[in-house]
Amino acid sequence: MTTTTPTSEIHLEIEDDPRITPLVRRLAQEYWEIVRSNAERVGFPIARAWIRVDVDMDDVTWFPFTVHSPVTHEQAWAFRRDIGPEVDHWTAQLAPEDRELSWLISLWIVGLDRRHWPRNGA
Repeated sequence: MTTTTPTSEIHLEIEDDPRITPLVRRLAQEYWEIVRSNAERVGFPIARAWIRVDVDMDDVTWFPFTVHSPVTHEQAWAFRRDIGPEVDHWTAQLAPEDRELSWLISLWIVGLDRRHWPRNGA
């Protein structure tokens, strides 16, 4: 039997990196609150959530925000799509400089249930 931690007890893990400034932390926590509260409301399970630093080939610093859930890929995608309007509303309310930074916090919701993943293109 697998036990799961209630979503209300999952905390956003934030990498200890000086590029994660207090502003990035605040925006990440606000974004996390949108994800967490919606997950609780609809019963979407979350196994882990974290944010880290990634620098791409063009030397742009991104802040990938990853959420793992024991659901299928399709269910994870549906949850991400369903919270999209609330995320859009949140970013629209931010100050312009905060909004630009929020665009560098990219949310990835990963469904870990591999039983329904296609195999070899099938």
